[in-house]
Amino acid sequence: YIGYFCAGMYFNTYINDKKTLKVIYFLGIIGALITVIGTSLISVFSKHPTHIFYDFLCPNVACMTIALFLWTKNINVDWVSDKVQQTIGRFSRATLLIYFVHWYIIDGLRVVIGLSVVTVGVIYIPIIVLFAFTLSLGLAIGLLKIKLIKRIFG
Repeated sequence: YIGYFCAGMYFNTYINDKKTLKVIYFLGIIGALITVIGTSLISVFSKHPTHIFYDFLCPNVACMTIALFLWTKNINVDWVSDKVQQTIGRFSRATLLIYFVHWYIIDGLRVVIGLSVVTVGVIYIPIIVLFAFTLSLGLAIGLLKIKLIKRIFG
């Protein structure tokens, strides 16, 4: 996981030109398509679910992660209200903690409801992602109220 943290620091510092950003966004979209289509095809042809395209070190996942990071970093929020900007700021402050707790949320979902990325299907993946993100965000915001946690992560 530390590689993504270091990549974020690098991309935040050195990637600013629009041409490079467009290439990275395109690779992120391709990465998402490879994840969904590749997983579906391999699962159908092998006749059992597979998670080969969901590994954190897969190039498609790296492309999606980097593209999403740069897109959220570069999105223009000047046109939105102050309340929305405050909400974005709250998300931003909680990001590192969300990153740390989301894995426990996903593991908890696996245990409680028998969730497996490869068994939920393409339609349920966005629902599970939104659910895990919402739980992670809520937990992170709650944990950030603890002074020690806020000092470390906030």
